[in-house]
Amino acid sequence: MSNEPSHEEQLDALCDRFEADVLAGKSPQIEVYLTEIREEAQAELFEELLRVEIHHRTEAGKIVRQSDYRKRFPLFGELITRLIPVEQPALDETSVICIRCPHCHQGIELLPEESFQDVTCDSCGSNFNLLSDTETLPQQTGAGQMIGHFQLKERLGTGAFGTVWKATDTTLDRTVACKIP
Repeated sequence: MSNEPSHEEQLDALCDRFEADVLAGKSPQIEVYLTEIREEAQAELFEELLRVEIHHRTEAGKIVRQSDYRKRFPLFGELITRLIPVEQPALDETSVICIRCPHCHQGIELLPEESFQDVTCDSCGSNFNLLSDTETLPQQTGAGQMIGHFQLKERLGTGAFGTVWKATDTTLDRTVACKIP
């Protein structure tokens, strides 16, 4: 009698570990888990891990696209099509912020309400911060606040390189746009 775990036990253990990492706030990479099982069992493991990842990404309001997974896993195209049957409708272009990971240079789409202080790249798993060091910024940036000779009036938007404010230049007495990193 062998002490080796059965095929099902091995799949369950890998899936449980993957989901535990997701729930712990980590960004486990499916690719890493696939290397931990025999090649002939990888498709089955991929399907289970992808189901878990799709579920948690959808719950978090993140975009799940066939094209992203097809680039990462070209051998599993049919499984990807089956599990993500229809491309999710694209959000209004003004509501998505597109950036590139500073480590692997893969594209990342962020929703404006997502944190810019703790961004995780789904491709390489790295974490990074898009905002400047908070010690160099005023603690409460808001309408009415003075920064230099600019009085902030209204936040116009937030992008990969900072927040743009409608402001008044008190020196020139005119309305301007100020970008605050």
